Amino acid sequence: MNHSIIRFNFSTPVHFGKSKLEDGEMCFSADILFSALFLEAMKEGKEKLLLEYVQEEKLLFTDAFPFSVKQEGSKGKKEYCYFLPKPMCPVERGEEEGREKEHSILKKAYKKLKYLSMDSLSDYLKGRLDPLEELKKQNFGSFFSQEMVRILEDEDNLPYRVEQFQFAEDAGLYCIFSTEDEDVEDFLVDLLESLSYIGIGGKRASGKGKFSITAGALGEEISEKIKLAGKGEEDSLASDSAGSLVKKAKESSYLLLSSAMAKAEEDLESILEDASYLLQKRSGFIYSESYAKEQRRKKDFFSFQAGSCFKKPFSGDIFDVSDGGNHPVYRYGKAVFMEI
Repeated sequence: MNHSIIRFNFSTPVHFGKSKLEDGEMCFSADILFSALFLEAMKEGKEKLLLEYVQEEKLLFTDAFPFSVKQEGSKGKKEYCYFLPKPMCPVERGEEEGREKEHSILKKAYKKLKYLSMDSLSDYLKGRLDPLEELKKQNFGSFFSQEMVRILEDEDNLPYRVEQFQFAEDAGLYCIFSTEDEDVEDFLVDLLESLSYIGIGGKRASGKGKFSITAGALGEEISEKIKLAGKGEEDSLASDSAGSLVKKAKESSYLLLSSAMAKAEEDLESILEDASYLLQKRSGFIYSESYAKEQRRKKDFFSFQAGSCFKKPFSGDIFDVSDGGNHPVYRYGKAVFMEI
């Protein structure tokens, strides 16, 4: 599999909602991107091909995470700083522990950190990270609230507020994409370019979420650590000697980079052994005129949040979250890991 970065450079504010319009997120999850790509593929009659690529793990991708420009080189070439979700696994901070207890400001800084730059991940895991310095790198933009009006027939207009995020000039989001070959990569890029004119997230009819895409290089060191359990990871573990397997299990953890859930035939009990994770509830309405006469909601779905850490990686699945309508409704739950 080829692992690469694609940056989302937003030209308009974005709204990635929580449970209410007045709440918002800076980033979107992999299942939101899959749904958006699926709708675009339907316009071209290629939704079955997209589903096949993902189910057969010829195409996988992570949640979206922030990036910023680190510096510009001598020839004006930009160098980018890519961020990952802060691992949920426990970390021994050594000498830093004493400082944290002594200075409450460090405690607050650690708690405030949601993302870590790729360059700082190793220091964090070794307990050497300065959280205050790390926060200084994270000027991605700012939230703001906009008042909008819902026009109703025969009733008074209804005002409401929508929280949005405006990215800084040299900041945006990126995803790591894993593709089997150039044909799959070209298929993906075509869908992303088509989606860029429509936008991603909420309030697209109001012009939110429009972007352009650019390719970025994923360093060899990081690329070698990307793990896809369904693409030979389980076979490679099984081929190890018993001694090396025990050693690997003790030393290695896997950082989840996509919102995912184990499929039915995977042993969830063993997956959760020594894991550090959070579950998140995913729901929402079904955007399909052919599904039912009235608009219906998807079945509630629970997935592991990006940043969760596991000793045993799993592959995940594409789940049907329809609820009595005329066709399936798919929720992306495929797992992409990074060995840490």
